[in-house]
Amino acid sequence: MPYAPKKTINREPRGGDASSKLQFVLIEQPSDTKDKDYKRMVRSHATRLQHSRARERQRAARAAVGVAHDAEHGLFHRQQFNHASRSPGRIASGRSSALADGGASTHWQQERDTVDEEINRVQSTSNSSLALVPSSSGSPAGADSPASTGSNNDALNDFLGAYFSREVTAIRTYALSAHQAMIPPGSSLGQSFSKSVMAMRTFALDDKYSIVGRALYQLKLDFGGVLKCYERIVQTHSADFERHYASQEIVIESSHVRFLGFVFSHPLVLQIAVLLTTRYLLMALGKVDHPKSTYQLLKLRGLIISNINASLRDPTYATSDAVLVTVMMFAVHELWYTSKEAYHVHMAGLVRLVNLRGGLAQVGSEDPYFERFILWHDANASRAAGCEPYVRKVKQPSKLAAPKADTDMFRMRGAYKAT
Repeated sequence: MPYAPKKTINREPRGGDASSKLQFVLIEQPSDTKDKDYKRMVRSHATRLQHSRARERQRAARAAVGVAHDAEHGLFHRQQFNHASRSPGRIASGRSSALADGGASTHWQQERDTVDEEINRVQSTSNSSLALVPSSSGSPAGADSPASTGSNNDALNDFLGAYFSREVTAIRTYALSAHQAMIPPGSSLGQSFSKSVMAMRTFALDDKYSIVGRALYQLKLDFGGVLKCYERIVQTHSADFERHYASQEIVIESSHVRFLGFVFSHPLVLQIAVLLTTRYLLMALGKVDHPKSTYQLLKLRGLIISNINASLRDPTYATSDAVLVTVMMFAVHELWYTSKEAYHVHMAGLVRLVNLRGGLAQVGSEDPYFERFILWHDANASRAAGCEPYVRKVKQPSKLAAPKADTDMFRMRGAYKAT
């Protein structure tokens, strides 16, 4: 019998599983099974089927394990992209193309590749950035004692010791780097580190998507340096604050210690503290007008506005000390760095919140410190804005004498000269 070409018939089995499609090979005689073309056809079909099934198993595994992570990661980048697209002059193509080319896995791989470099930079950085902040005596911060010339690590550990409990020691490592280290999640170190990072973002900053950490990382600032700088700013302001109220019936001693403890107890207040200090450091470095700085500061400002609005939807929390302090500090930020109109908007809102609380005298009856805090801030800011103090518009105004205002109190004169 002459040799006849082989024929193939593709049939899909019942159930419609395309990956299990069968391929029948028709042969004319048994010797055809030894033909090299026949063998190649069988091997090719078996290999394709095996690869198809393996890909299906991989897709199923990724869908089962990575749905939550992909959703959170995607939401973060959608928020970042939407914010960038709404910002004038912001070119969002860099981030969007990176996501399109590599997706989430490429992005996280790039993050992992930069971790070692960032941690080494932070650990090798001296206290030079803190020298940009003048003390109340006019000398650079860190020049008062030999102990203050140590590394940022030592300074931050001493600083945070009074405000963080012993359970969050690992958080300091994250705070020093201001960058979430992408350690393999399966390792014991990765599990421990990820828990401390989540605690820092969730409880201290209420920053689920690490907007603060990423902004500081892009600006080449570490969280420890920002906190230490803010400590010096608070000490400088507290000296004037305590002079005004030393003769009052309630003497407020070491007000900066109390206020810093309050800052670390409330994410809203810590966020506005980070924004103010970050802008201050960028001014000291002469980088505040750089497009990257402008964009990152806008992200921090947007985060605070969003969280303030969310707090106002809670009838109980809306009139809390934390919200009052945050709105007051944010109004000062808007006065110096946005516009007087923005300042008046936020101060009018503060008046309404104080009235809902029962008046400024009611705030003072519950905690005299915050009554004086609002009086002192309002006096200095209103003088700079050229308007009368807003505390005169609240119900039950304070019986305390208004402090003597300093127009340049929040300018931090001479602070922008790098050494």
